[in-house]
Amino acid sequence: QQQSEERYDGITQKKKVPVLYLEGDGVVIKGTKKRLEFHRYQVCEDIINLSKTRRKRVQAKEFVSLSRLDALQEIKAYLANTYDLSDTLIISNADGGAGYAKKDFDEIVGYCRQHEHFLDVFHLNKKIKDRLGFMPAMPSKLISAVEFKYDRHLTDVILDTIESNLIDELNTPENH
Repeated sequence: QQQSEERYDGITQKKKVPVLYLEGDGVVIKGTKKRLEFHRYQVCEDIINLSKTRRKRVQAKEFVSLSRLDALQEIKAYLANTYDLSDTLIISNADGGAGYAKKDFDEIVGYCRQHEHFLDVFHLNKKIKDRLGFMPAMPSKLISAVEFKYDRHLTDVILDTIESNLIDELNTPENH
């Protein structure tokens, strides 16, 4: 912790940015005698889409450690000593696993103007498929509405249809 604080001793003026992006994830390395898990947090000031699959992160900084708490402390110290977040929108994303939920990112960020947290695409799609497995046609429709069309009205219609089918399913005689 002391080394981390000393790194920021020379900083006199904190940066103000309108938006800051945070990502976090744990990566397990298999095939070794000892199970290795790396914990990674990343912060950047902008994300530029180069193509549908490639993105460039502007002013990106990564914090990686075998200890999630060490990586967490490093990114917290970096944010606290580098940025004035009072007028900043924080957009964070992770897989929602232990240590990577919204509450964990709230702890990292501290005070800011607004914090929006999202599940990453892979895990969001997995949850949709897992939860809607009983209605085979619906997962692909919902994923398409959310991910590809960005259509809130269509998403609401699909969710209403799913809810209606659930109510019908619960009201069938064999479920009483």
